[in-house]
Amino acid sequence: MRLAGEPLVTDNAGDYRKFPSAKEPIRGGWFVKTHSSTQTKANAIIEIAKALKIKLKVKIVAGTFGGSKAKPNPNQTTLPL
Repeated sequence: MRLAGEPLVTDNAGDYRKFPSAKEPIRGGWFVKTHSSTQTKANAIIEIAKALKIKLKVKIVAGTFGGSKAKPNPNQTTLPL
């Protein structure tokens, strides 16, 4: 899966050229992209859940993530199951 043209998860930190500091190391030498909007993250989680056929409801709670101004949008952030 790619976000803004870059992989969501990679084992090559050099894959993040647009925002090289916008990554977090995770286990085993892997990195996860952290530079994206709350809505984009929610959409990625929904897409992954659909691909894995996992029953999941994703809800954005406005104002709870570091001052995020994202507003809940049930049409885009909820996976109906």
